[in-house]
Amino acid sequence: MGEWMGGRERLKRVVGLVKDQVALGRAIAKGGFVSLHVAIVTATNHDEKLPDEKSVKVVLSSRSGSRMHISYCVRVIMDRLNNTHNWAVAFKCLILIHRGLRDGGFVFQDRLCFLPARGGRNYLKLSNFKDVSSPFTWEISSWIRWYAVFLDHWIATCRVLGCFMDSKNKDSTVDVSSLSTEMLVTEISTLQDLLQEVCAVPVEGSVIENDLVRAAFRMVLLDNFKAQEQLKLRMGEVPERLTHLHKSEVFQLLRVCDKLAVQSMRLLYVMEVALSLNILPASECPAKILFTDYEIVNIKEALRAVSLQNIPVSSSLITASIGLVSSSRWSPFPRCRSSGICATMSDIGRSRNHDLL
Repeated sequence: MGEWMGGRERLKRVVGLVKDQVALGRAIAKGGFVSLHVAIVTATNHDEKLPDEKSVKVVLSSRSGSRMHISYCVRVIMDRLNNTHNWAVAFKCLILIHRGLRDGGFVFQDRLCFLPARGGRNYLKLSNFKDVSSPFTWEISSWIRWYAVFLDHWIATCRVLGCFMDSKNKDSTVDVSSLSTEMLVTEISTLQDLLQEVCAVPVEGSVIENDLVRAAFRMVLLDNFKAQEQLKLRMGEVPERLTHLHKSEVFQLLRVCDKLAVQSMRLLYVMEVALSLNILPASECPAKILFTDYEIVNIKEALRAVSLQNIPVSSSLITASIGLVSSSRWSPFPRCRSSGICATMSDIGRSRNHDLL
């Protein structure tokens, strides 16, 4: 039985090598951007190893070319992705797309974001992908399907935000104060949906030790940290907008808080798995959890107070209820300028009763 399986694996490698040579021959015969096409085929070959870095750099260097050059590059990658049934080729195509989104420049991002052109959305079309040649390929196919869904969500989130989240730029800031309240709530909900997808990453199983999985997981984690940063930034603007929220927006934010309470612990677990596998050094991980239970409770209390139509809530009370936390604890909300003392929930209740009188 073992000999038969070994022979099957050798045959599979030979068939993959032949397919790669045929693809290279077609790339040369087509003409046009030959060097680019050859680099894409080489970077996404059937070899079950990390993409050749030299070929990846050739592909990413197309960002300095014309829009036609980049469009050709994206079309070749997508055609290769959607026509393969081999897990290694599909995985390498997704990694190449992810690298292009991170390092390929604005035009590369734009072409990937709006593919196909007639639909205005990026469909990686891997929801039914399966490589059933072995139990290992069957298991890693589920990781590939999740990875494709994550990239789809990440691109859609960046489109809602109006910019691509650059995980390499740690000093990037966004002026959220200029956003309308409706857009602020929409962006918070969209970022929370992206984090929900990160929570679904399949970290259990033996495939997590695979080099391709580790490389993809590392990029996903860095994008996840950037999404958390953007979510905290927007949640920090909520205290200034509470008196302007519609009831539907309040309920939407309450649903976000309910999900964040679960997501924070799951994201912490995912990060701990990455640290235990040495996928990321501790220096690249955030020092704080996304939101603590204490902070989420404070946010929900303030939102529920605003949702009660007959109870007026002053801006200082709102800031006190969700913005002030003990100095020994971290908070995503700015401290109140008018007071340096943390208001307790009983103080908040007495203030409400005084307002009613």
